[in-house]
Amino acid sequence: MLNNKLRLELKKMAIITMMLTAVISLYGCEDKKKNKKSQKIETTVESVNEEETIGFKGTGYTIYTPNTWDDSKTENKSLDLMIYEKDITSDFARNLNVIIEDLSKYSVMDVDKYLDAASTKLVEAGYRVDETKDIEINGQKATSLIYSYSTNGYSIKGLQTYIFNDANKKMYIITYACSESEFDSHRADGEQIISTFKFD
Repeated sequence: MLNNKLRLELKKMAIITMMLTAVISLYGCEDKKKNKKSQKIETTVESVNEEETIGFKGTGYTIYTPNTWDDSKTENKSLDLMIYEKDITSDFARNLNVIIEDLSKYSVMDVDKYLDAASTKLVEAGYRVDETKDIEINGQKATSLIYSYSTNGYSIKGLQTYIFNDANKKMYIITYACSESEFDSHRADGEQIISTFKFD
């Protein structure tokens, strides 16, 4: 059973994640193909090294974290994965989520347009985008950005990485977030976790 502090932190994470999800999903494209409902596939956890690493298997990918992380089992259907660090050291739990956006349903959307629209929507929603750079994760081209914002009295800073899977025309949006005061000391942790993302 979750203690009250952890339950409160998970609720805060869920609210902030839903807000971020709404911002990313609202980039708008008028020439949409018919939207097909996707099925939620339950995340599975595999223990890679019981002492150090846990693998979280999402829809078409796996990502690895230290064994101090756990699946929040979120009911939020727009998230494919929502995990958090169990060792809470601030009022906001460090967390990571994965959103999958099907770009094949947009006839005029490509990766560059999607990234431009997502960044614009973040700024329009009051987020500050501090840094954007192209990176590579396990042989896949990706774009990473650092953002910050305030909500409900919390100052949040995060690392968001966009990886496009050309095979299924889907964008995988990996977001690592924590309190702004902890970001500098935990940024490397987020980058390390994101660097383990691999398509199945």
